[in-house]
Amino acid sequence: MKRSLALIWLVIFSVGQISGQDSSLSEPPLSVSLDLVSRYVWRGSDIGQSPSIQPCVEYSPGKFTFGVWGAYSLTPADMQEIDFYLFYSPVDWLKIGLTDYLNTYYSLADNSIFDFKNSSTPHLIESGIELSPFKIPLSFSFYSMIYGPDKKLKDPSDSLSIVNAYSSYAEAGYVKEWKDYSLEVFAGFTPFNGYYAGRFAVVNCGMSVSRNIKVTENLNLAVNARLILNPESRNIYFVGGISF
Repeated sequence: MKRSLALIWLVIFSVGQISGQDSSLSEPPLSVSLDLVSRYVWRGSDIGQSPSIQPCVEYSPGKFTFGVWGAYSLTPADMQEIDFYLFYSPVDWLKIGLTDYLNTYYSLADNSIFDFKNSSTPHLIESGIELSPFKIPLSFSFYSMIYGPDKKLKDPSDSLSIVNAYSSYAEAGYVKEWKDYSLEVFAGFTPFNGYYAGRFAVVNCGMSVSRNIKVTENLNLAVNARLILNPESRNIYFVGGISF
C-alpha cells in the first residue's frame, strides 16, 4: 500500500512535468475546472457546513485518468481537502481506481502530510469501481476505504483492538439529457457499520438538475441544483452550484 501511495504521488508529479514541457499539442488530454457550491455535501453528509470552492485538474492519456481535486471552505472551518486519484478504464463502461483523500487542515497543522503509516497517516485510501454497462444511461459504483484513518474496534471491550473498518458505499444513478439540461436521480447505501452509518442504511438519495449556459465562444457555465436526502441521519439538503 505504501508503494501504491508513492506511485500516485510520483505519477501526478510526472504528469505535471510532461504537460509543462510539451506545448505543441493543440488539444492535450488535460482539463481544468472550478466549482462553487453553497454546501459541500458528500455521499449524504454535510462536509464543513460551509460554501465551498472546488478546483480540479485532470490528465487523461489513453485509458488512464490522473486527477487532483480540492475543497476549500469560504468561511472559517476545519474541512480543507485535497484528493489525488488514479483510475483505469479498460473499456468504455468500466473504471477502476484509487483515491487518496487528504484533510490538509489537520495534516498541515500536525506536519504529517508525509506520514504513510496505517495507524497514524492522514491519507485515507479508497478503492473504487464504476460501471455503466447498458445502452441506457444507468450507472453503478462501489467504493471501499482500505487504508488510513478509517478504523474501528475489533473487540469493543478492548481499546487496543483497532482494525480497518473498510467503510463502503454503493450507488446507482440515472441521467436524462435534453438540449441544455440534464436530470440525474441517484440512490446510495452503505452495506454495514462504518463511516457512513452504524448499520446497513440508505444514506444518500435525491436528484440533480443542471443547465449549460454559453457565455462566450470559449466559455460555458453549468448551473446546477441538487436535492439530497439522507434517510439514516434524517437530514435534507438543497445545494446550488456553478461550474466553470
